[in-house]
Amino acid sequence: ITIEVSFLAVSVYMLFRVVGGSAMMLESLHLLKSYGSTHFVSILRMVVVFETVTEILSPWLAGLIYDRTGTYDIAMLMFAASFVAAAVMFAIAARLPRPLGSSET
Repeated sequence: ITIEVSFLAVSVYMLFRVVGGSAMMLESLHLLKSYGSTHFVSILRMVVVFETVTEILSPWLAGLIYDRTGTYDIAMLMFAASFVAAAVMFAIAARLPRPLGSSET
């Protein structure tokens, strides 16, 4: 079986591998800084639930896209767009005022 993979797909994969290694630690630190320790566990719990659901569905969706189009390019672009959207949302969240009752960390 021969599977052709484009340069774009490999580039996006490498970006995710390089950046993704530190993402979990940075995500927790960002949540703690943005919302304080009072609400940290509740917010982290919701983030982890969302991440788990998307991690379960992503391979299935990528496979479905590959079956329909014969390439992973659309799936990789979709995953890259979700990565950028998450970065934008975290940047916006960092500028929001801290909730009442949150403790400084």
